[in-house]
Amino acid sequence: IGIKPEDLDLLFQPFRQIDSGLSRTHDGTGLGLAICRRLLELMGGQIFAVSEWSKGSEFIVLLPLQGAIKS
Repeated sequence: IGIKPEDLDLLFQPFRQIDSGLSRTHDGTGLGLAICRRLLELMGGQIFAVSEWSKGSEFIVLLPLQGAIKS
């Protein structure tokens, strides 16, 4: 539970996985968070993580929204 501070910068890099050891229990390519970040950047938003090792993590998504134009 949680992500070590030195690993936070690696989270959003393509093909990077924090846990790459033989005992890893989850499969994946390491693309999910990189794709999320890129899509949010294209929409003018951002994503970042706040984590405390052995306690847990939060992923915060900020996405600017514009009001609808009345017709």
